[in-house]
Amino acid sequence: MSAPTESPVRLAAETWESLFRAQVAVMRRLQAARRSSPWP
Repeated sequence: MSAPTESPVRLAAETWESLFRAQVAVMRRLQAARRSSPWP
């Protein structure tokens, strides 16, 4: 299902999306840990 020539725009979009998802996951993890921890 790959195109003859990999589109740089699509590649950049996928990279940006992966970075965004990773950042969101880290933020949620930090908020969850902070919320569950007894000390601030």
